[in-house]
Amino acid sequence: MKSAVNRYLECYRRAWNTGDVDALDLVMAPDYVRHSPSGMDSLTDLKREIRESRLAFPDLVTTIDETLSNGEGLVIRWSSRGTHRGPYLGVPPTGRIGTSSGVTISRFEGTRVTEEHATWDPTDLLRSLGVSTLIEPSAGIESWPTADAQLLRQVHRKFPTGVTVVTTMDGVMPRGLAVNAFSSLSLEPPMILVCVALTSRTHPSLMQANEFAVNLLSASQHAVARTFAMSGIDKFGDLGWSSGRTGAPLIDGCSGYLEATVRERIHTSTHTLFIGDVVDARVTDEPPLLYLDGAMYDPSPLDPLEADRR
Repeated sequence: MKSAVNRYLECYRRAWNTGDVDALDLVMAPDYVRHSPSGMDSLTDLKREIRESRLAFPDLVTTIDETLSNGEGLVIRWSSRGTHRGPYLGVPPTGRIGTSSGVTISRFEGTRVTEEHATWDPTDLLRSLGVSTLIEPSAGIESWPTADAQLLRQVHRKFPTGVTVVTTMDGVMPRGLAVNAFSSLSLEPPMILVCVALTSRTHPSLMQANEFAVNLLSASQHAVARTFAMSGIDKFGDLGWSSGRTGAPLIDGCSGYLEATVRERIHTSTHTLFIGDVVDARVTDEPPLLYLDGAMYDPSPLDPLEADRR
């Protein structure tokens, strides 16, 4: 049994730490079954999981921290560490170090492993990267059909918002995009939220940054709004801007500015919600730019309702 365990541990390390997944053929039984958080897996499924993990974390190292053998089986307590360089569970690369740990219980028949129970939480790895996810509804829970997307879009267009440009630094390069999915979460503590599509070219920069700024565009900046709504162009080429307290770009001529450090990134199927702690705020006398029903407006001609006059 001891020699079989040692051989298994050697193949286990080769598979996870070098990507030599075929080494598992030497120690796994043909009818091998693995029970994991994703369900019941075959050896083919395990190999695919290892390959995908190493694509996401090319320098992944899994350490066997403790083993316990009872004569028929083996309990492994392990920990993993690697740099997030590729997509993982739908989350784009962050460039951060991810860590996870768990327990694998292996049952032997002779010299081969026939069954394993792997216990770990993939979301722990995401949390170590500063990312969390919105969990899908549990099976068996009644769910309502979702609203028609076109109708939903029409409803949202009836809600007037301001127009912001969310900016950050990617090394020495300024990055930014137009966002109207912006909200204040609380004043005490001061927290804000911005929602960014995964398809945005600025999204990878925001995933890797620890700071960002929200530039509240003024009524005279509709051209700036249109520029930052575009993709594949140099948005900062002819733009006046300066570095804020956090280093994030602040665009000249805005109505206001908020600078924040990233508290949490919440990953959904199509967007990431960035929650930030506000560390600096500025306001100017410039009137804000308004967005309603697909068009931008200068609010200056608007008259407040009599009851709301101050």
